[in-house]
Amino acid sequence: MTQAPQIKLPAPFIKNHQQCLLFIDDSTLVLETLQALLEEESCEVLMSDTVLQALLLVARHYPQYIFIDADMPELSGFHLCALLKENLRYKAVRIVLLLSQESLPLRARALSVGADAVITKPFGKAELRPFIQLSGGQAA
Repeated sequence: MTQAPQIKLPAPFIKNHQQCLLFIDDSTLVLETLQALLEEESCEVLMSDTVLQALLLVARHYPQYIFIDADMPELSGFHLCALLKENLRYKAVRIVLLLSQESLPLRARALSVGADAVITKPFGKAELRPFIQLSGGQAA
């Protein structure tokens, strides 16, 4: 009797015990604030201030959630979101676009390129809670 070949599951189907989050923003202040906001949480938090570095982190860590600044200088968050959602490997990754101002047209554009949600800056733990398994605490 022939034994069935072993199937190696791609990264999206391998369960991580620790939630992994990636924040992409060209503002050092935003990234430092997020780091401080989430330092006590039991999730892996990755930060990137460039799109290229972010793509390397996505490929290496396969985060469950990616938070992308819509106004990235090299490639807009809208384009990066669409690029990731077009790739079957990353289609299931939840993407949240970060807008610098509340705008119905920008919110509609974000959802049309595949974003799962939109958050307007500034934000705190209260705004992150629906997307992340937080251990508690107040919004910063």
